[in-house]
Amino acid sequence: MSTQNEKGYSGGFIGECISGRARDTKISNLKTVTASAASGKAGGFAGFAKAGDALSAGDSTTSQLTGIELENLLGVVSALRPEFNNTSIAYVSNGSDPQVSADMAGGFVGDGQAVDINYGNNNSGFKADTDTNPSSSESTDEKNSEEADFISAVTNSEDGTTEGETGAIATTNITGLSYIKGTSYAGGFAGRLMPGDVAQTGSIKLLGLLNVTQLLSVMDVAYPRISDSSIEGNNLVVTASGKNDDVALGDAGGYIGNGKAVMVKNSDVTNVKEVTAPYHAGGYIGIMRSGSAAEAGDATGDLLNSVLGKILSLKELASVLQAASSKITNCKVAGTADGLTVTADNGFENAEGYAGGFVGEMQSGHVDNSANAVDSGKGTAV
Repeated sequence: MSTQNEKGYSGGFIGECISGRARDTKISNLKTVTASAASGKAGGFAGFAKAGDALSAGDSTTSQLTGIELENLLGVVSALRPEFNNTSIAYVSNGSDPQVSADMAGGFVGDGQAVDINYGNNNSGFKADTDTNPSSSESTDEKNSEEADFISAVTNSEDGTTEGETGAIATTNITGLSYIKGTSYAGGFAGRLMPGDVAQTGSIKLLGLLNVTQLLSVMDVAYPRISDSSIEGNNLVVTASGKNDDVALGDAGGYIGNGKAVMVKNSDVTNVKEVTAPYHAGGYIGIMRSGSAAEAGDATGDLLNSVLGKILSLKELASVLQAASSKITNCKVAGTADGLTVTADNGFENAEGYAGGFVGEMQSGHVDNSANAVDSGKGTAV
């Protein structure tokens, strides 16, 4: 699969996905997916996935929305996020050439905004504690603690199936992946993951009509989240070359190149040989960022500011900051029999570069991989 459009999208299953949903899909003998190295996006499943428009109404309409309509909007926003469950991708060798290549390249998705991959199906997801009642008991606090933020899978003793709160566990399995090449971002699973543009999930002016609890719900559905999605590499090499001699561009990771406000759980990448990038290089993720950092091209800052402007207590503030942070739980990267090499080098003197066995650079995040540290081995970072 390929596109000649300089800003085009290529995917093994979907080129561009806006608010789409796919379940029980399988791709076999995938050899190559390519898009422009200048501005294109390519992924083994989808080149580009994002949430669609929830509202296109003007000021007069949004100012007249009722409380019921606002509550309904939260459901609409959730329904509009791209959602992919139970996916299998089997790559075959492309010789010495990359199997996925583009400006943003990933083994599953090149650029994913507000995507949900198995997470909503398998977990309760992050539940921000917005209870402002001072009489709340200690047991309630414990229930809302970080350990209770996720619903664990359990095994059915009768038939051996694995079930979560919402039914059978969905998984994503990628095999045979050996070479991902990006310009700006490259990752074994995703080149870049970031929150959806809140301006697309309802007018920014609408956020002023919501309370803190509702706004936290918007944050929950606007941020990307992945669960039970693993990669079995074949001497996997992931590289980002950078662009136009920009010393602050070029991120690569064995799993994610650039992740902002991401939530990843139970997702490993194995048999990784090398990760190389000029700016951020990580065995698992190149750079792990908070959703509080606004930047050109996304409206995350508008959402966070809307929430912060309504905060009435320190407890609410803690909930907001926790919701905006990236979280990686029970995930690992394992090298080949000869080990794993991670390099950040752009060739420019005095230029900054960050490299790490698991994370190249962490800007407000939480990694908890204690559950799989017991069986860690050579070339494994947990």
